[in-house]
Amino acid sequence: MALGCSTALGQISPFTLESKADKVTVTFYAPRGLPAPTVTGAPYSADQVKENVQTLADGTHVTQTRSTSHIMRDSQGRTRTERVITRDPNGWSLGVSEIRDPVEGLYCILDQQNKVAHRFATPAAPTPMEVTRPPAQVGTASPRAQSDGVHPDTSSEKLGGQMMEGVMVEGERLTTTYPVGAQGNDRPIVTTFEARRSKELNTDVIRKISDPRSGEETFKLTKIERTEPDPALFQIPPDYTIMDEKGSFVMTVTRHSL
Repeated sequence: MALGCSTALGQISPFTLESKADKVTVTFYAPRGLPAPTVTGAPYSADQVKENVQTLADGTHVTQTRSTSHIMRDSQGRTRTERVITRDPNGWSLGVSEIRDPVEGLYCILDQQNKVAHRFATPAAPTPMEVTRPPAQVGTASPRAQSDGVHPDTSSEKLGGQMMEGVMVEGERLTTTYPVGAQGNDRPIVTTFEARRSKELNTDVIRKISDPRSGEETFKLTKIERTEPDPALFQIPPDYTIMDEKGSFVMTVTRHSL
């Protein structure tokens, strides 16, 4: 069985996975493009939860937790992501840790079972840039451009500040309306994208995508702690073998019975 994984905030790089009775083989792909801007002076740790809510025809809501990761960032802007990438019904699971170090220009995936660090040299991260937008009144949608009846129409709305997981966040909601006939639809299709961001942490605390065709998908940070993480968490353990990689690599682990 082959599976795929797409990148997202705080998640392991893309991979494919083949699972057999006695072992699991994972092919990781080299990081692509520039890394995310480095954020310094704002350490934290948190759980990142990805949820999907599907609404059935009778109005029933089905909520599923797709993944949970633990992410950390230190004052120098180094990050670590810990996440389970596969599990079986018997309780066995395979976890992987990822370290991104903009100070040394390195990115590592730690194979915890075989004690191997797969290391890549990465380009320098860009300097953080603050995107400025025209001022808008809180809770008021920006004027819509007149729809031509064919192309989707998008408007933005500023959301008021609020406390979330112990930090102040400010948000924005983008609403896109697909007119009748744009996709064979006999009624308008309305989708929304909502993000609430902490200026203190310089990161999104929640992102929510709502689409009647696929349901509602949410990425959110929970259990946020503002203390400095242990520096050892951003270093390769001394008993690991280091493999310098330039492209994709394969990690094979033994499936253990519980």
